[in-house]
Amino acid sequence: MKTTEMVKKCLLLPLLAAAFIACSDDDDNNGGNNDGKETASFTYEFKTNQTVLDMADVTIRYMGADSVQHEEPLTDTVWTKTLTADHWDAIAGFQVEWKLKADFENTAESYEIANAYICSAKALKGEGVVDFKNHQNSEKMTIGADKIVEYFADGIACSHADRIDAAGNVTDTEITWGEDENTPENPDEGGEETPETPGQE
Repeated sequence: MKTTEMVKKCLLLPLLAAAFIACSDDDDNNGGNNDGKETASFTYEFKTNQTVLDMADVTIRYMGADSVQHEEPLTDTVWTKTLTADHWDAIAGFQVEWKLKADFENTAESYEIANAYICSAKALKGEGVVDFKNHQNSEKMTIGADKIVEYFADGIACSHADRIDAAGNVTDTEITWGEDENTPENPDEGGEETPETPGQE
């Protein structure tokens, strides 16, 4: 009898071990991968050359998911910013503004201008990428002295903004720079404009 009971116990041990391992695997899967949390990540990079920094005052504006706009002077030829949000339905973007310096002396026959920007937006669920979008542009040119004032006249070097909607889709959008806590609209979605009240700024 004792021998039979011992055999039964020996047969049960592998089954109990297998059940324990299965439970451990389930815990790892549920606790790992950041619990499937929805997050957003935006990275913006702007590059220029020293010629531009010598002749112009360059300012970077950027905005993250908190809808608060920030600005800082460009003091180096490369600027990079990564903005994150702990949720989808988020917007971020940047704009580069420039103007010729007040003491700029237009004495050269021509100027070598080189600019580039790279944008990346990702909708993440846990550690997996649900949707992403990259955008980049670059220019390299020689501008004559008679065209240099015209080149900087509009005041904008480049501008780009991204939106990650509530479903995790990444699209281009627009930001009204100079207005804090604004909510840009997706150009593809339309939307109603709020009429202005006479006498109200």
